[in-house]
Amino acid sequence: MSGKRAPLDHRLVDGAGGLSFINNIDAQLRVIAELQLATAAHHVIRLRLRLFYSGEPAGVLSFDLNGFSPAEAVALARDIAGNHTIMREIDEYLCGDLVE
Repeated sequence: MSGKRAPLDHRLVDGAGGLSFINNIDAQLRVIAELQLATAAHHVIRLRLRLFYSGEPAGVLSFDLNGFSPAEAVALARDIAGNHTIMREIDEYLCGDLVE
């Protein structure tokens, strides 16, 4: 076996499979972004965010990524902190009415 790695395959799969990306937002907040097809018939990509604060589970958010290509969905899942809309949703979920 050579030391050469096979290229990563970023296809989205239906069912329990899919892609997961760990996003360390800051010293306390970690988000595991999971991508999978919502339904085989409609091919809507679902983004599920598992939130952890200080190492403890803090909740789950889910979004349907209507109109996103698989490449766009992967780019979003890899860089949750770079998406202001998603970060706002996380802040509102974690802090509730405290976020202005």
